Amino acid sequence: MKLFSKILFLAFLFFTTKLQAQDVSNDEHLNKLYSEAALYYVKILKYKDQNEDSVQAAGKLAIEKYKEIYKLDTTRKSIGDYLADCYRYTRNYDSAIVWSRHQLGVFKDSFNISSSNELLALSFILNGNIDSSISYLKTAYGMCPRADYDQRLFTPIVYFAEKLYTGSDNLLLKSLKKKSIDPCSYSIQILKTLLPYADLVKNYLMQNLTEKYIGERRKKSLKN
Repeated sequence: MKLFSKILFLAFLFFTTKLQAQDVSNDEHLNKLYSEAALYYVKILKYKDQNEDSVQAAGKLAIEKYKEIYKLDTTRKSIGDYLADCYRYTRNYDSAIVWSRHQLGVFKDSFNISSSNELLALSFILNGNIDSSISYLKTAYGMCPRADYDQRLFTPIVYFAEKLYTGSDNLLLKSLKKKSIDPCSYSIQILKTLLPYADLVKNYLMQNLTEKYIGERRKKSLKN
């Protein structure tokens, strides 16, 4: 009986040690994947306004790494945000919406819930569907104290509207025209949608977003 107990103990010790070794190995593998994904993500940010091909190449590799991380460890809450970002930067807005929606159920604190709603609103706007973004904007900007607002996503939406108005992004213009969306009109529609929240982030905007400013934009677009 004692011999049998010893055998059981040794077997337990063996498998416990093996599992611990596997855990260490998995952690090392995950950390390696994280480092690789981070490098590609940094490349996306570096080239996002300079080289579309580099963004697409780095984005594809980053998405592969982040998806692999998510399969191995679904407890890492930030992965969905990174995937949504990568899909946005590579102009796959439908997938960005999927992952942004996924993130709505991940966090419980008001700041991150607000951010998730902002990200989803941004994804819809980039996809040419501003009507679907409105409820998420209202949720996002109605949750956090004023001190928590910053330029995280508000200014990228304004910047997006500027690119539409100036016609500085040919790929963007083509994608909207395929959906029969006039870039100038859509730009003004975006600014009007953001107007109720502009005072919250006015310190971060290069140009004050006001009714007068939008009106001037509308007049110029009609002349053109």
